[in-house]
Amino acid sequence: MENKGVFINDLPQSGEVTFLAVVIEKELRPKRNGGSFLSIRMADRSSELDAKVWDNPEAVAQSFDCNDVVKVRGIIEHYNEKPQLIVSRIRRCDANEYNAADFYPASNRDPEEMFGELGTFVGMVRNEPLRQLLESIVNDESTSQR
Repeated sequence: MENKGVFINDLPQSGEVTFLAVVIEKELRPKRNGGSFLSIRMADRSSELDAKVWDNPEAVAQSFDCNDVVKVRGIIEHYNEKPQLIVSRIRRCDANEYNAADFYPASNRDPEEMFGELGTFVGMVRNEPLRQLLESIVNDESTSQR
């Protein structure tokens, strides 16, 4: 499994970086002077980052899809006072190269503790038919395993 590397929130303010991210959006856009560039919105569990591909954007756009995890290398710059990545290399990762949990927000709290709190809240519902419905959902084994 590939090491995730640095999370987006921990990227330096400038300089070259290499890390893994999930592609949220990608779009070929026209340049003012003709041609096009690829605009990418990428993320991990810590944050999101805009990225641009200036060289060979059409071919690069075909090499991955939205929701793919990619390994990306580039230079962090600032545009309109926000960081953006100027991509020099990007490739789609195979599923065995990363831990999916690195790309989805997660709570710092214990899931069992939160599930217990949910049960307490359900027990506080005064409307009997509604409480029974909620209890059947919360107590369903397939639900509680998620």
